[in-house]
Amino acid sequence: PPPLTTTAHAPVLVNAVYFLGSWSSAFDPKDTFDRPFIAPDGPQPARFMRRVGEVPVALEVEQLGGAAVVRLDYGKLDGAAAGTPSEFCALLVLPAAAGHESLSAAVKGLQAAPLGRLLAQLHAKKVKIQLPRFKAGEGHP
Repeated sequence: PPPLTTTAHAPVLVNAVYFLGSWSSAFDPKDTFDRPFIAPDGPQPARFMRRVGEVPVALEVEQLGGAAVVRLDYGKLDGAAAGTPSEFCALLVLPAAAGHESLSAAVKGLQAAPLGRLLAQLHAKKVKIQLPRFKAGEGHP
């Protein structure tokens, strides 16, 4: 029989994973606000979370067409040494500019280079994060 995992199957497997976690550094609910989310098919109403804090980031990553990368950890980091990453995280990639070209460059870069190389470029920096709230589940992409 053919192998269960191939390059073509990887995105399907990733999208099938169920994860319910809490951010290591929580977003304060009082800092949530309404704003349009600019989706490929046009603006959509959304609730955005916001916080200012020190997180691992890489700005203008050449291998991703100039995209920025932010790592947000999940779970408690009690007793962990400063700068120790959590076992689980969200790795957010913000393309350098709006539009298909910039998004394609970021995706191609993610496909071409080892993830470890990208993670090694992250350094703690104080940033303002605004992120749309989202839930992924049955009936949601």
